[in-house]
Amino acid sequence: MEVERWLQSVVGMRVEKIPESDAKTPDFFVSDSRHSYLLEVKDKFPNAQELIRRKETLERGEVYDGQERLSHNRNISNVISDAVKQLSNYNEKSADFKLVWLHARGLYPDVQMQQLEATLYGAVDITDRDTWTEGGATVKPCYFFYFNDFYQFRDTVDGAVVADDHRAKFCLNPYSLRFMELKQSTFCQAFAGGICDPLEQEAAGRAYIADWDGSRRDKKVTLRLLQEKYNRPNLLDFEFTHLSGEMLVQREDNE
Repeated sequence: MEVERWLQSVVGMRVEKIPESDAKTPDFFVSDSRHSYLLEVKDKFPNAQELIRRKETLERGEVYDGQERLSHNRNISNVISDAVKQLSNYNEKSADFKLVWLHARGLYPDVQMQQLEATLYGAVDITDRDTWTEGGATVKPCYFFYFNDFYQFRDTVDGAVVADDHRAKFCLNPYSLRFMELKQSTFCQAFAGGICDPLEQEAAGRAYIADWDGSRRDKKVTLRLLQEKYNRPNLLDFEFTHLSGEMLVQREDNE
């Protein structure tokens, strides 16, 4: 997915490439009939050392085993921090909103997209033991359970696109003072059917929100406060880990 072409052809935006300079600045100044947007695009590639380990393991004829936690990722957070600096450096034109586009380009882009979203929102999965049945447990996301970049950069980042080469999702930052205006914007509505709005999900009973001030270092404290907020004493948090196994197999062509 080429961002500039998509914005022009699909959404009908006016897209201006911001010239590069000594001071790192955003990639695009985007506008429509109502609003303007500063947009910084960041590609998220897999860890270089991990790619080397994978290559060497496969060349030895061994099974490469990969593990990726589907939770807040410090490396991704560093990428977002760089994007924030670039958005903050630009003062040539005033924009209504500042956005980050995070593009997954790894071996497993669906896994990266989950990590990107979890890093923005500090999201974790929550189950309620009181709802457990023989058919399984009810699981809902909890936003802002862990340290998260949307809260940290609430004065700069109004929203973010999480995408790979085939799909895209728009994540609204409910801590932004421009939240409601951005939600009604042409840019946001272009992602109809793929918009993440934690406040809307909570109101519909599809998500929890840990929306109080304070440290997120002790998850036991956070969980207790979440239980008290929703009057659900048996809430439990858990994290998924993506496991993968790969091995090179020589193909034998049939004659």
